[in-house]
Amino acid sequence: MLSKTITYNYIKSIFVLNINSMKKLISIFLIVVTFFISGNIFAQNDDKLWAITLHGGTAIMQGTGDIGTLSGAGGVSLKYTLANNFALRAQGYAGLMNTIKTNYNSATTFYEGNLQALLNLVNFKSQTTGRNFAQLYVGLGVGYATGNIKYKPDTANGIKSTSTIIIPMSAGIRFYLSPLIDIGAEYTTRSTFIVNLDGATGAGIQGGRFYDFYNMPNVFITFNLGSNMKARNLEWTEATEKLYDELIKAKLDAQNQIAALKKENEELIAAMKIEMNIQMHDNQRKADSSMKVMQATMKNDGDSDGVSNIFDKELNSPSGSIVDGGGRTLDVDKDGVPDYIDKCPTVAGKVSNFGCPLQPTKAQLATISDGIKNLQFETGKAIIKSTSFPALDLLAQMLIENASFAFLIEGHTDNVGKPADNMFLSQQRADAVKSYLVVKGVDVNRITAKGYGDTRPVYSNDTDAGKAKNRRVDMTIE
Repeated sequence: MLSKTITYNYIKSIFVLNINSMKKLISIFLIVVTFFISGNIFAQNDDKLWAITLHGGTAIMQGTGDIGTLSGAGGVSLKYTLANNFALRAQGYAGLMNTIKTNYNSATTFYEGNLQALLNLVNFKSQTTGRNFAQLYVGLGVGYATGNIKYKPDTANGIKSTSTIIIPMSAGIRFYLSPLIDIGAEYTTRSTFIVNLDGATGAGIQGGRFYDFYNMPNVFITFNLGSNMKARNLEWTEATEKLYDELIKAKLDAQNQIAALKKENEELIAAMKIEMNIQMHDNQRKADSSMKVMQATMKNDGDSDGVSNIFDKELNSPSGSIVDGGGRTLDVDKDGVPDYIDKCPTVAGKVSNFGCPLQPTKAQLATISDGIKNLQFETGKAIIKSTSFPALDLLAQMLIENASFAFLIEGHTDNVGKPADNMFLSQQRADAVKSYLVVKGVDVNRITAKGYGDTRPVYSNDTDAGKAKNRRVDMTIE
């Protein structure tokens, strides 16, 4: 039993020393906070960081054996927001707590100061604006409280005053009204390290007594401080929300810049229109003057061919000439005979024949006819028999002497055999005749060879005589 008593007294002495040290530390800390607040309260940025809050509510004593009654209490606090979910709050409070004991009643007038760390737990967003409009938060801190006690009936041996370090623990909800004002409700429990805040006597936990604590439900109104009246307190913003606000601001800035540029462009366009109108009138005047000169010039047509001298490439076209848009005499068939005297303007001919091609004579036609009659091939082949050479030689000589003749050679067969084979054979035979004439000196460009197979019979293929007539080579002058 003695050892227990010694141990208890030792622990108590250490605790009392710690309480005294904590009082000094709290006093120094509050002084530092006061200087910090006084130097920074108006150093605001785009978000409000500082706020003053007025609290009003009740205080209820919760000591051993106490029956607490509701009493008034109130205070003021200064809050500094470090992040959107964390803040520090320095608070001063005063109030009255009444208690009912078995033998007496007590009334404790208390004063306290504390510093709490506040942590936002939950944000509630508006479905229409997407912004936070309510927050649940909790707080934990340390402070110091003093109390003056009165008794009914007056007790001569009662404690008149007391003091203690307190541990405030808070939970509350706040609502956003405007960038300047928040409202809310909070419930705080103050744990103490004494048993006589209610005027009771006793020591520590001896005799089954516990330390006093008191509860303080209250409502509050907060005034957010800052030079930017439209900015909200940092605790109401989130990273994404702040980014969204910055984007909106950037959008508005861009729109303002666009509007300014649009106005500037409109002014520039108006000035340009005036300048362009002046320039257009001047250009129109010059164009009218030039047009008059051009019209006078275009009336000049020295050779009367219908083309003005300024466009005429042949200023001395013969009278009655047919000319193109450049005043050049036309010769459509390129035979050297101008169209206005060419009797065959679309067919190349001879100058001596007024632009018309020379017609073969009877003798020349006879030469062609002999060439056809005497033309023979090896059976089923495209090899010309030697008996056909004299007639072909005469034909070649006639073509050489009459260079204006163009010659068409057509190969034909009967219907014996496959149509494809007949077509191939007829083409080979026509090509064989062409090759022979070219070898004899006729210009290759004057001869066209075409095979038709059995597609153009001149007699019926039902008889041998008809088939023989259909196996032929025709020659015509084009």
